[in-house]
Amino acid sequence: MHKENLGFFLLLTSAFFYSTYGVFSKLISTGFEPFTHAWTRSFLTLILFLIIGLSKKLYTKIKKEDIKWYLIIGIIGSLAIAPTYYSLAYLNIGTALFLQYAATVITSYILGSLFFGEKLTKTSIYSFIFALLGLILVYWGDIRFVEPLPVFAALISGSFYSTWFVFSKKISNKYPTVQVNTIGYIFAVIINFFIALSFREKFNSNFISTPWLANLGYAVAGFFASGITIYGFKFIEAHKGSIVLLAEILFGMLFGYFLFSEVLNLTTIFGGVLIIFSIALPNIKYLIKRN
Repeated sequence: MHKENLGFFLLLTSAFFYSTYGVFSKLISTGFEPFTHAWTRSFLTLILFLIIGLSKKLYTKIKKEDIKWYLIIGIIGSLAIAPTYYSLAYLNIGTALFLQYAATVITSYILGSLFFGEKLTKTSIYSFIFALLGLILVYWGDIRFVEPLPVFAALISGSFYSTWFVFSKKISNKYPTVQVNTIGYIFAVIINFFIALSFREKFNSNFISTPWLANLGYAVAGFFASGITIYGFKFIEAHKGSIVLLAEILFGMLFGYFLFSEVLNLTTIFGGVLIIFSIALPNIKYLIKRN
């Protein structure tokens, strides 16, 4: 299988796992305060990576010149969580998600070009335009720019997540994917734990409750999503990969329709079609290529 083809299907799979976050979030509801949810979920995911990494002896010594990349993706990835919750709390959900996804794609295009020398062909540009139009249509009617600070937080969230995806390429070919994720989640646990303490968030000690079971499901989904994402980005250009991850929206729409009876209106469906087209466009020659 061509490496771009492999990267495409890996990121498509990770997009599916990311889309389950919405389902688990609905089940958790108000069962956790934001940063407590972030560090507990990250801790559970970290345990899974540690089990795999230690049992398979996948951890290797980090070279001195690569420490900075671990610090960048660890700190920035952790800091993406706070503005995500803030924007979702103070903005219309559709507005927050639109801004986050748009910022993720735009940042990936910029970073891919600047740090990895990725060439933005006409096809890549057309793909970006179709993706942006699809986003607008999917969230049409839900996009309202009112509060400047939450808007800024949403943009920061998408940009930081994109930075985590893109810069993982700097070390993902040198170190096991499990190791990259393990260190990233160590940062996520520590940073969000201290943020939760500073805000004096309450801890949910009812471990057999629905929120805790959903949190566990969230953690398992995060284990597969983040692991597959970093591995997938090894085989595909950053800007192309960011477009593929938009499939999360499509899977989320299907979950909403089948599990929560959410209505799919015409603009949502048409927007979804445009997103599908934007995902396939830059990868079409590899998808139809016979190996």
